[in-house]
Amino acid sequence: LLSGLGHILDTARHGVGAGGIGAGTSDLSQLVLILADGRFTERERLTAAVREVASRPGVCLAFLALDAAAAGTSLLDMQTVS
Repeated sequence: LLSGLGHILDTARHGVGAGGIGAGTSDLSQLVLILADGRFTERERLTAAVREVASRPGVCLAFLALDAAAAGTSLLDMQTVS
């Protein structure tokens, strides 16, 4: 999903046709919410994609970690982070 996010943001920024939402305005801000459980398997690709999206002007990223309620699987139970 992150690999195609740049195109999605550009499409939203420029709107569909003249007068669409955004319509190419330079003062438009876009919020990208990333919902995840905090466990990543493709860390390098994810890091590169997030950096590419974050480098765009007017884009704000927010990462929301969803935690499990079960004992032993919570992010708070993790002993190391890498």
